[in-house]
Amino acid sequence: LAHFDQRVCILEKHYTIGGLNSFYRMGGRDYDVGLHAMTNYATKGSNKRGPLAKLIRQLRFRWEDFKLAEQVGSSIRFPDVSLDFNNDIQLLENEIAESFPDQVDGFRSLCAGLLDYSDMDGGDPDFMRSAREVMSEHISEPLLVEMLLCPLMWYGNARQNDMDYGQFCIMFRACYLEGFGRPFKGVRVILKNLVRKFRGLGGELKLRSGVAKIHVENGQAAGVVLDDGTELQGDRILSSAGNVETMRMCDDITEVEVPKLASFRLSNPFRFWIGCRKNSVLMAPSWSTTIAKSSIGKCQETICVTHELASSVRPIITSTTTTKASCQME
Repeated sequence: LAHFDQRVCILEKHYTIGGLNSFYRMGGRDYDVGLHAMTNYATKGSNKRGPLAKLIRQLRFRWEDFKLAEQVGSSIRFPDVSLDFNNDIQLLENEIAESFPDQVDGFRSLCAGLLDYSDMDGGDPDFMRSAREVMSEHISEPLLVEMLLCPLMWYGNARQNDMDYGQFCIMFRACYLEGFGRPFKGVRVILKNLVRKFRGLGGELKLRSGVAKIHVENGQAAGVVLDDGTELQGDRILSSAGNVETMRMCDDITEVEVPKLASFRLSNPFRFWIGCRKNSVLMAPSWSTTIAKSSIGKCQETICVTHELASSVRPIITSTTTTKASCQME
């Protein structure tokens, strides 16, 4: 945003940058405790068009700025079989041909199919298809399906036991077709270069600046109040605090709590929140829940919430100050 002449301020609650990609120094060494590898590895002059190549090109970084070292190799190890892979897909294909000789043609057809998929088209009807379902059209060996899914689900998947096909395509390219690299001198080099570029473009970075409240006007976020009481206004507020915590910080929002619903067939009690602001639903749980009806009048009509583990639930909101919601199964 700063690169395209927008006035941007980043608020960081911690005393240093990085978030999950953090590090510490001890005995003259930097220790990475977050990022240990970067997917979508690419070298200078390569024909790869992944996110890293786009980032470097669009923000006018030099390839040398990130000091990335290509991985030597990785391995998917199950009790009875292992598959080695690196940044050349041919190694993985050779491993599959050796351990699962009758599946190599199916693996090739799977690769050919996902190469045509656009990872920028979230509206594609195939995006939400089961990755397992698509893989089974090419690969008949369940063990190979499990092995190929294992690192992809580990590195980037929110669902349990399966992936959306769109996400599968993104992660397959990232891990297998483009592969991994590692900052030669650790993540600190990347963070420093990003901050230097950001500030050079006029961006402002405020450390030790936690957000206590997000101010909402007419259904739109209009500014924030920091932990020390400082108020900042902005045309657009982007939050990385997570859906639930972000909505919790918004003022003039009703929180509705539903404790345990045994009919959801979940092993542990859980809660979900629905934030109401005038005639719109501002928030739903970020995991597995979708709002099927967003117009709720004055928080007095039925909100239909569908869940992948049950048919549906109807929280009945009786007023804007309600703290409990009655529920019934459809």
